[in-house]
Amino acid sequence: MTSPSQDEEYTCKVKSAAFSDSEASEETVRLRVYQVTQGDVEVKESTTATITCTITNIVSSGVSVQWKLADQIISANVETTSLNNKQQVSQLTVSSPTEDQEYTCIVSSNEDTDSEPFSQSVSLEVFGVTPKNAEVKTGTETEISCIITGLTTAVTSVTWLLNSSPVSGDGFTSTLTPLFSGSQTGKLLVKSSHVTEDREYVCRVVSGKFSSSPPQDTSVQLSVYDVEPIHKDSLAGKETTLSCKITGLTTATTVLWKQGDTTLSGSTPGSLVGETQTSTLTVTNPTDDQVYTCVVTSGLFAESAPSETDVKLDVYSVQAGSSEVKIGTETTISCLVTDITAQMSITWSGFTPGENFVENSGTFSSNSQTGTLTVKSPEVTTDKTYTCSVTSNDRPTSDVETLDVKLNVYDIELPEIQAKSGTDVTFTCTVSGLTQSVTFVWFKQEEELSSGINTGTFTAGKQSSELTVTGVTQGIVSYTCKVRSTEFPTSPEGSVSANLKVFGLVTTGDEVPINTAASILCTAAGVSADSTIEWYDGETKLSTGGSYTVTKEAWENNQLEIKLDITSAAVTEDKDFICVVSTPGQVDQKTTGKLNTYEITTVSYDVPVSTPSTLTCSVSGVSATEVDFVWLDNSGKEYNDVNDKTYSFVEGTLAGGSQTSTLTLKETLTTEDQMFTCRIALGQQAHFDTEIPLKVFTVSAVGQSVQSGQPATLTCSVVNPTDTLTVGWYDESDQVVAGTTKSTIADQTTVTELTLESQVVDSTYTCKVSGHEEYSFTASVEINDLSLKPEGESRVFEGVEFTLTCSYISTTISEGSFSWIFNENPCTLAACSNLKNTAKSSELTLSVHSSASGNWRCSFTKKSNSKEIKSNEVTLINVALSGTQSPDSAWGIIGTQSSITCVVPSGLALSTLNDIKWTLDGNDIGDTGIGYNNKNEVVQFTFPDVDQEGITTTKKSIISFSHSTTAVGTLQCQANYSPERAVSIPSTHINLITLSSDVESIVITPTFSADVTFTTQTDKTPTTLSTMSAGTADSKSTNEESIPKSDGIVVTEVVTFSSSSTTISTKDDLSRKEYTYTYTINSGLPSQLILSGKAFLIGETFIDSQIWSTIGESSKITAHFTASEKASVSVDWQQKSAATNEWTSIPLTSGYSTILSDMDDKGVISATIIIDKTELSDITDYRAQVNIASFQETTSEIKLNAVEATVENVSPVFEKEAVTFSASIKGPSKPSSVVLVHKDSGSEVQLDLTSVSSASPFQVSHTIDSVYFSGQGNYYFRVAFASGLEFESEQIKLVVKIRCKPLTNPPNAQLTEEEITDSNNYKMIVKCSGSSFSIMDENLQEAICNTSTGAYDKTDLTPCLRTIDPSG
Repeated sequence: MTSPSQDEEYTCKVKSAAFSDSEASEETVRLRVYQVTQGDVEVKESTTATITCTITNIVSSGVSVQWKLADQIISANVETTSLNNKQQVSQLTVSSPTEDQEYTCIVSSNEDTDSEPFSQSVSLEVFGVTPKNAEVKTGTETEISCIITGLTTAVTSVTWLLNSSPVSGDGFTSTLTPLFSGSQTGKLLVKSSHVTEDREYVCRVVSGKFSSSPPQDTSVQLSVYDVEPIHKDSLAGKETTLSCKITGLTTATTVLWKQGDTTLSGSTPGSLVGETQTSTLTVTNPTDDQVYTCVVTSGLFAESAPSETDVKLDVYSVQAGSSEVKIGTETTISCLVTDITAQMSITWSGFTPGENFVENSGTFSSNSQTGTLTVKSPEVTTDKTYTCSVTSNDRPTSDVETLDVKLNVYDIELPEIQAKSGTDVTFTCTVSGLTQSVTFVWFKQEEELSSGINTGTFTAGKQSSELTVTGVTQGIVSYTCKVRSTEFPTSPEGSVSANLKVFGLVTTGDEVPINTAASILCTAAGVSADSTIEWYDGETKLSTGGSYTVTKEAWENNQLEIKLDITSAAVTEDKDFICVVSTPGQVDQKTTGKLNTYEITTVSYDVPVSTPSTLTCSVSGVSATEVDFVWLDNSGKEYNDVNDKTYSFVEGTLAGGSQTSTLTLKETLTTEDQMFTCRIALGQQAHFDTEIPLKVFTVSAVGQSVQSGQPATLTCSVVNPTDTLTVGWYDESDQVVAGTTKSTIADQTTVTELTLESQVVDSTYTCKVSGHEEYSFTASVEINDLSLKPEGESRVFEGVEFTLTCSYISTTISEGSFSWIFNENPCTLAACSNLKNTAKSSELTLSVHSSASGNWRCSFTKKSNSKEIKSNEVTLINVALSGTQSPDSAWGIIGTQSSITCVVPSGLALSTLNDIKWTLDGNDIGDTGIGYNNKNEVVQFTFPDVDQEGITTTKKSIISFSHSTTAVGTLQCQANYSPERAVSIPSTHINLITLSSDVESIVITPTFSADVTFTTQTDKTPTTLSTMSAGTADSKSTNEESIPKSDGIVVTEVVTFSSSSTTISTKDDLSRKEYTYTYTINSGLPSQLILSGKAFLIGETFIDSQIWSTIGESSKITAHFTASEKASVSVDWQQKSAATNEWTSIPLTSGYSTILSDMDDKGVISATIIIDKTELSDITDYRAQVNIASFQETTSEIKLNAVEATVENVSPVFEKEAVTFSASIKGPSKPSSVVLVHKDSGSEVQLDLTSVSSASPFQVSHTIDSVYFSGQGNYYFRVAFASGLEFESEQIKLVVKIRCKPLTNPPNAQLTEEEITDSNNYKMIVKCSGSSFSIMDENLQEAICNTSTGAYDKTDLTPCLRTIDPSG
């Protein structure tokens, strides 16, 4: 059989050929067919490979497999599976194959051992893969590849992998070359945006010959390095070194430097240190700005494309601005930097920093910058060199360039000259400290001079110039010498000025009274600072000490001044002093200062009170031609009014240096001691005041009235005289009475008495007081035999009869008549008409009342000579039948003390006070103080001791008690007299002040108040004060009613207590508040009472002013409030209509729900409304209406805002151009994070928010400096806030255009680029380069660049052909 394809059963029949009749025998023969399938493979050389034989349709006993290579049996690395589902697989693993091989798989049946083995060829073919690695500069578009060799059949595919995943996106382009000469190349173009770091790509090759071959992976390295150009700013002509710093290396690179196409010498490639290699180029004599190129070739993969990096060298110049100035002149030196492109740093050294040095780096402008150093005057003392250092700000590795700047200092001297009028003088201006000659310029005041100048030569650092001035005149003229530097002509001028002076000398004398301090002044004008001035007495120079004080003023404004003060003791006569001014090189100048003196004499005498007096003031020895007198009293009043008749004033006349002035005062002005001033003024001299006292004294001459035969004493008293006076008594014959003369003592009282024995007749004597003048005062002795009794004072109760008896006690009875005098007037009372008279007496009986109360005398008129004599005086006082008890009402609070005072008459004639008693409500109060009120309740009283010392007309009793609930009633004082008298005394009501209220605590809210009623029992309307510790208390109403049968009242006041909400900034500020309210009556008084209670403030609310959410998300609004308990609380949420601006309650339907929290330990409850899915209509204002029992409070409004972000569109851009994404974000606060997301790739960029303002809307932006084609697509901003709120903006699309590679200009033509309207593409148009050329093919005149692929629609464009003039 040939090529059986399936199992078959055959019957083998055998019949005997010998015995034909024999039965045939049959035997079944089975043909078992199995299939063998070879597993050929194609793998990369040196890669472990596995080839297989798969045997199917095997009987139960299985097969055996043997492998051979040529004739060699292979036993190693062979593995055959056991029979499973009629199948077995045998595999041979070959390690590191290097060439194609043909293996044989031999299969033998285990069941039918007689079966022939079957041999199957299995192929193992190999190919080579060579990776083409690359090392390039970061951001360089690069191609890597793998070269596949030894192929007989093209591979199925080459796939590139990165991080085990196939590369994708616009950043990669993969290509595969056709099979040629057994080789193919797989290429991967990596765009620049993906060339940012070392990466290992995998080239995966899938066999095209044997499909069962496994993919073959080969690693391809793409290494990157960075090149940092180190640009430099350099001083022109100064050698400098440029460098490029190559980082991220593992192997040193090859570095060349070029300028244009020329390779430069003088460079070093640098060595690899770590991962860094720095190459340098030395430029020896830079003269202008240049750009050099650093060319880097990989040392790791030599076939890698070299990179080129431009390194800039900018050249600048520096110029010093030195200066030469006068010492001590504030000066600014400079350093000018030119040919620069940006602000440089200019610093200064060569000094110790401080307030005397001010640096200024200057400002970049017009490619230059000037740095300055201002040196303040204290540091401008010597020549000094400062250093200006110039440093590049943009290129800090550039060399610091230094330049010395000089500040030279010179000194100028120009001495001042003092000269006499008419002489010639020469000024010499000397400049020292010079390094070369200078220029001199002379000025007189502001006028520049040209004549009289002689300038010397520069020698040994000095140079002088002279100016001669002829015929000087008196005065002060300033001359100025100015110096100009020739070494540094821009330096400021130095100058010095000196005065030419001709001086004068003036003295001011003094004329003063003798023994009065004096001053003489001497002034020298127009003198120099080196002049001196002195006072002399004859040849003796005066100085401070003894009688003189010399005071000099410092030289100022060309003037000297000296003053000579002379003590009063030394001013005794006229005297001349000499003022001398000395100046070096000048003759002393002298002048006389005069001291003139005069004498002042005053005269004043003591006079009796109200007696005219003359005061005298005189001067003598006066040299002045005019003397003025002014009289003043101690109040400053001047006495110079000729029309005033109370005084007279005489100024007098100056004669022979003397003058006398008098002031005569009339009696109306001499009632008391006074001090007058005589003010004397001589010409223009200061006036002098001299005090003249007016001293008055009082004289009292007192006589006596005596009974016949009794002695009498007369008294004469002189009170407080100043002068010494003589005092004595003279009789009626003007003879001094011996022994009565005395002399007065100043400022004391002098008394002289005249005692006369046994007087029987009236007589008169004179007291004479003698001094500058004599004054007389009389006193008399009067004989009086009348006596009126009872003597002294008699106090009698009103209505009681009282008798006065007048008796003539002389033994000699004179004939005459009695009469009565009441209050020094003849008596007109009816009682005076009912007298009981005898020859020697008269009795007057009065019924005591107020009309008879007063002073009484009796008189007797002698018939013989009609002389009336009067008795002694007696006083009758009417005493009312009444006492006092105060106060009439005593109210107090519990525990306070009150005292009641009772005062009754005492010390009476005809009535005796026995005792004083007290009663309460008519019940006697015992001596122990126990009393009973009308309820028979015990009240304890006390009787304090009473000080009656010195009091004879009244007697006082005091009763005291403590206010209590029982000390209520009427207190009465009672006085008992003998004989009994009915004395009226008012009573006192005593009572207790009380205060109460209707409640002890109240509950209030910020908009609901509470009333408390306070009731006061008191004697009079109290003052009230209502307060609350945090809130207000206002009186609502007051009512006052009298207490029956009492002097008290009941006052009821209703007070409203309220408290507005406190400042609630956060929920944490909320708490149920407990305040104290107080009600005070009679504040500050002993009867003050205070009643306090508690006020509980609930219903305060807090809600944020706004919250933020996003459309489509859930929103929560929470209000917080205080309450007393939760059970009585309900909350109604309201929403403001955007259309009507009205508030409406939110129905709790689907989409809305509310939560009411439990009350915390601060009494705070939170109410929350939840909006399941926020819609645009939900963006409005909300508030919560909180109901707590009978109170209702409404929260403030809260605005629900939606976060918004407005993203600006971006215009299409070309690859490697910059693009900026901007957004305006409205949100609750400055975002905590803003991320720009590229949706297509998922790449994200975190934005720097440092410079974003803190006020909404927030402007954010991000610029991609160089965008690539892979970066196009949709972008959006993801915004996060600190509150946890997140938001994604709308998406915008970025289109990145690929610029087509430049086309070659066709012959005789130029290419011009033009935009295509409403398209991202552009076109290149052929234009002939001259009028002598024309387009050859108009159909090939334009090429359109498809910026999405970077390819032109055509690349062969028409040339221009020269037009030939056929006529030519």
